[in-house]
Amino acid sequence: MGRIRSLAVALLAGLPMGAGALLGALASNISISLLILSLGFAAGAMLYVVCDELIPDVYKLTSAHVAILGITAGIIIGIVLVYYL
Repeated sequence: MGRIRSLAVALLAGLPMGAGALLGALASNISISLLILSLGFAAGAMLYVVCDELIPDVYKLTSAHVAILGITAGIIIGIVLVYYL
């Protein structure tokens, strides 16, 4: 695949994300409840992807100890970022 075609495919793949971000920004001005529901849905979708896809793949590719250490480190970093930001 050429560089121009790769760039075009990447841009086309990113268009729905840009449109969704614009709709989300407009919808957040409508209602705080809608914003809360949208963020909760997004968090649930990310948890589903992580638990269903990423964690089993990590267990297949590495030892169980490395996977557990990575998950624990990610949780701790997330808590620190939420607390200090």
